[in-house]
Amino acid sequence: MSTKLNNIFQILPELPKPLAPSHCILFKDELLIYGGYTTNDCYSYHTLKKQYKYICSYPNDIQMDGHCVVQLIHSQTNSNEIHLLSFGGQGGNKMKQTFSMKYKSVWEISESKSEHQSFNTWIRHNQDTNIGKLEDHLQGVRGLIGGINNDLLFITHHPKNIKVIDLKTMKALAGIKNNTIPKENDIFYHCFVPLTMNNRKLINHFILFCRNTGLLIKYDERNKTFHYEKLPICPALNGSYSYSFVYLYDFIFLFGGFNGNTWQKVKSVYKYSMKEKIWTECKFTLPMAISQSFAILSDDNKNVHVIGGRNAKYEIQKMHVNVNVEQLFEKSELLKMVKMYENSRGMEKVENTNTKIGKQIERMG
Repeated sequence: MSTKLNNIFQILPELPKPLAPSHCILFKDELLIYGGYTTNDCYSYHTLKKQYKYICSYPNDIQMDGHCVVQLIHSQTNSNEIHLLSFGGQGGNKMKQTFSMKYKSVWEISESKSEHQSFNTWIRHNQDTNIGKLEDHLQGVRGLIGGINNDLLFITHHPKNIKVIDLKTMKALAGIKNNTIPKENDIFYHCFVPLTMNNRKLINHFILFCRNTGLLIKYDERNKTFHYEKLPICPALNGSYSYSFVYLYDFIFLFGGFNGNTWQKVKSVYKYSMKEKIWTECKFTLPMAISQSFAILSDDNKNVHVIGGRNAKYEIQKMHVNVNVEQLFEKSELLKMVKMYENSRGMEKVENTNTKIGKQIERMG
C-alpha cells in the first residue's frame, strides 16, 4: 500500500534495483524502465497492479551512463506494440552503441519462444546505423521525435550540439544550418521538451533548459535551418541541471536536480509556463534532495511518477514516488486553462482536456 509524504507525494513499491540515470517510456498502463549506470536490466512497472516485471537486459559488454530511449512513431503499425530506439550514454572517444526493440506487454505476451525472440529484446545496430561519432559526448543526451511525418530524431548533447537524424536511414542530415546551440554554459543532463500551445505540440518547436541557458528552438524543415530565441531562467535554478522533467497543459515541471554553483542536490519543484514565460516555485518539495531521477506522466495524465536518482550522498536510489497532477496547479491556473482551451473548441482532444480540468477544479472546491 502506498504512503503519503507531506500529503503530496505517495511512496510506491521500490524499484527492483537502484537506478540512475535511467530512462522510461510510457506504454498504456506500464512504465517501461530501461537500465542505468549500475544495471543493464529493464523492467515494466504496471501502474494498476503496482508491480514490476523483468523485460530484458542490455548486453553485458556495455555500461549506460545517461542514455536516451524514444518511441518511433513513424513505424508504428500495431496498437498492441511499440517500437523503441535506445542510444547514447557514452562519453567522447568511446564506441557508440544504438539498439532497437519491438515491445509487447510482458504482462500479456505469450511464453512461446518465437514470440520472445521477436519482441522485448534489444537488437544492436551495426556501425553504419549507430547514432553518434566516436568523438561525440553522449552522456546525458536528450532526444525528441519531430518532423512533419514524425520521422526525424532531434538530439541535443554536450557541449552545444543539436543534430537531426533521418529515422528512415538512421543517418544524420547533412547541410543543416545554424546547428550550434547558443549557450552560456555547456548543456549536460538538461531539460528538452516539445513546445505545446493549448496542450498540442507545435511541430519542430522545442524548449531547452540547462544551467544558465533557456532556449526556444525552431527548426525549418524545408530549409534545414535552426532558429533560437532566448527564454528566461529562474534565478533559483541558475547553474542547475540533472533535474527530471515533464510537460503538461503548456507547463514544464522540473523536479530536483544538481546545483553546479553550490554543489548540492536539490529537492525543490519548479514550473514554467510556456504561454506566459513565467517561472513559479511549487509549494511542496520532493521527499529527498535528488538528481538524475526520471519523471514521467501516467497514461491518463493524472499522476507524475519520479523514479530513481542519486541522493545528497551521491548514492543511487530505489525511490519510486508519484504525485497527483492536480496538486501541481493552483486553482486559478486551472481556471485559466479552461478559458485558454475554449479558443480551440470543436476539437475532441481539447474538449476532453477541458472536461478533465473541470473535474480537477471541482475536486479542489
